[in-house]
Amino acid sequence: MCKEELDQMSEFLVLKSTEEQKEEGIEHPVDTAYIEDKDGLPMLKAIFDVHHFKPDEVQISVENEQLTLIGQCLEDRESAVFKKTMIRKLDLPKYVDHKMMHCDLKPDGILMIEMPFHLPPQRRPVGPSVVPITNDSDGRRTIRLAFMIGPDFTADDIAVETDGQILYIAAKYDAEIGVHGAQVTQRELRKEFRLPDSVEVESVDHLLTPDGKLYVDIILKSRHPYKCHVTTEDLSPTNSQEQEQDEEI
Repeated sequence: MCKEELDQMSEFLVLKSTEEQKEEGIEHPVDTAYIEDKDGLPMLKAIFDVHHFKPDEVQISVENEQLTLIGQCLEDRESAVFKKTMIRKLDLPKYVDHKMMHCDLKPDGILMIEMPFHLPPQRRPVGPSVVPITNDSDGRRTIRLAFMIGPDFTADDIAVETDGQILYIAAKYDAEIGVHGAQVTQRELRKEFRLPDSVEVESVDHLLTPDGKLYVDIILKSRHPYKCHVTTEDLSPTNSQEQEQDEEI
């Protein structure tokens, strides 16, 4: 095998994450996996470049929570026959339902594998104190609370802050009434909420409407991206009577 061919294979063997490939301008990263939202449910997507092989030369199996992709074919080069072998292994995250696997081989040889998550049944809480997590116009995960505090308060009277998993809302004002302001009246409002341990607060914002309704938006920190581990197996070259050699790609 010439040096140029070895250099090309060495370059192909470099596995890069989805983010690394996108930073390099690759629109559709390959040999990687990520989790995306599909119709409100998490979906594991794995993408592999198998353009070296025909569809019947690629096999996919799942065992011990690991997906294995093997591609094998024979290639004639001058007086020798080479066996070309590709092996990719992907550790599957918990609750992925590989029995519902869907594979789609594109004309350009890009294989897309989808597997939904089979999440365990959970009891959904109900009641007036249950507030859903939604996405705002910028795609940030947000918890929005709403309170009617009345038109007596102004925006300057309100303070909203968090300390760990506790959300504090306070509103207070003093007003002088009576002849020559001889009497002072005070109005104060305090609320305290415990946030779930599973959420991390990035910032808090609030808005008071003219009719006295207070909206509190709790912006949550972005979730950590799914990190996949796609590995290859080292194959030692072997010779046979037909001068076959294994190549890893």
